[in-house]
Amino acid sequence: MALTAQAIMAHEGEEIRQEITPRDAILYALSVGYGTDDLPFVAGPTPRIAPDMANVLCHPGFFMQAVGATWAGVVHAEQRVTFHDHLTLNTPLIARTRATAVVDKGEGRGMFTTFAREIRRESDGAALVTVSQTDACRFDGGTGQAGTPPEALAPLPERAPDQTLAIQIPERAALLYQLNGDTNPLHSDPEVARASGFDAPILHGLCSFGHAARAITRAHAGRLREIAARFTAVVYPGEALELDLWRDAQEVRFRLRVPARSVTALDRGLVRLD
Repeated sequence: MALTAQAIMAHEGEEIRQEITPRDAILYALSVGYGTDDLPFVAGPTPRIAPDMANVLCHPGFFMQAVGATWAGVVHAEQRVTFHDHLTLNTPLIARTRATAVVDKGEGRGMFTTFAREIRRESDGAALVTVSQTDACRFDGGTGQAGTPPEALAPLPERAPDQTLAIQIPERAALLYQLNGDTNPLHSDPEVARASGFDAPILHGLCSFGHAARAITRAHAGRLREIAARFTAVVYPGEALELDLWRDAQEVRFRLRVPARSVTALDRGLVRLD
């Protein structure tokens, strides 16, 4: 049966409940580069929660696979996280993932699908975080259009960055990050990676995203209100990265580069702070 935009929009993920335990919070922080310089996040009985941990909370799993997209051709294209209130430890959370837009490029030319989940406090239904993901489905298309796609992220400033930070990805980063729930063998099994066209297992895109979020929030004070970026190239565990930052009032633009391969892994990045 042919995949249609209407079928994608009608699909809903299961309602998922989750609580952030101290162990969960520490594990996530360690998996995206927090360490001995960040003790409030990685030690003690009541650690602080890295805000971008929202990316792994009440996660729907492989949503586009469940919808019926050609899984081998699905790649993560963009991620947006909007914070409405603080995440807290040991608080029951609830979320359900729904498709919000389908942008069809035509038969055999692919499509982009955006799906989102609003993470709410179960006790009173208060919205805490909205997580929106766009996938490029390269082997699909001809589905028709539906919904309203997110506003395009603006190009980065043309001037030189105001600041460039170095980020070293550990060799075992993907093996650690998978403990947050994403056990796709593309990130751990060399044979699977080679079959998918990569030289070696690749880092989870959201792990790169988390490393960038940590570096930005350390460099610029303020409560994180929004973070978004496009995924434009893979990162391999063990690589040295450079994070370019442009600051304008309470907004930070960013890109994450892999200098050794002359590629940009995250582009058109946007952070809004209080």
